[in-house]
Amino acid sequence: MLGDNRKVALITGASSGIGKSLAIELNDRGIHVLACARRVEEMQDLAKLGIETYKLDVTNQQSVEELQVKVVSLTGGKLDYLFNNAGQPNSFPVTDIEIDDARATFEVNVFGVMRMVKVFTPLLIEAKGKIINTGSLAGVLPIPFSSVYNSSKAALHQYSRTIKLELEPFGVDVITTITGGVRSNISEKRLLPADSMFMKYGEESINSRRNMSQESSPMEPAVYAKSLANQVLKANTNSVIWEGSYARIFWFVSTFLPASFVDFIFVTKFKVNTIKQNFSLAKKTK
Repeated sequence: MLGDNRKVALITGASSGIGKSLAIELNDRGIHVLACARRVEEMQDLAKLGIETYKLDVTNQQSVEELQVKVVSLTGGKLDYLFNNAGQPNSFPVTDIEIDDARATFEVNVFGVMRMVKVFTPLLIEAKGKIINTGSLAGVLPIPFSSVYNSSKAALHQYSRTIKLELEPFGVDVITTITGGVRSNISEKRLLPADSMFMKYGEESINSRRNMSQESSPMEPAVYAKSLANQVLKANTNSVIWEGSYARIFWFVSTFLPASFVDFIFVTKFKVNTIKQNFSLAKKTK
């Protein structure tokens, strides 16, 4: 059991990107960090900093429950912060979606969060802690060619908003981060089918979507982590935090401008009309 009074934060998806930077940031601030990921070997640099690392698969109930037993033993049954950060991309257009892949995305982005919250809520109640769920602009905006990912994040946002009301009587706060562009090495690397009509008529559009988060000056994960820590560690935290490149711009756009204008932005950015033109031209030349 811990022999000090430091607060404890558990972070999923801590092997890279936001999760890794957040682990470092919180550790630097004197918080006892439990960094979790499927691949422990990718967290060796965190271990060298004195951060405890744990193997965790959020899609596996046994893995989550075994981790909970370890945390109870370590902390005496308390947890101050639960950062549900593990995520899985999915950038496929509508006719190329594989249901098994879609299900796998929801297993990580939605059901994985539900598992963690259900199992660790008793510890959070003991500490009057906070749950921080990593959402995305994709859950707010109709970004083309990623309907599965978008809908998984939209589901997460609504889940977070609802459980905030349910857990408030027990002293647990729930925060959703609407994350914009943040530099990472996580992207959709799987190829579209050879017969994909979207590759046939809109390859440039598909490639643009897949590179979207890493283009246009994405925020460095360390900068994101510092800003998020500043807000989460306050006594009173906003229930929704917009952070990352373009996050605040799209807060304004999605809040105050009509949906038709938002649609126009993405139709233009991803050259959806070019797909329409290419398809029409192909039909005429048959």
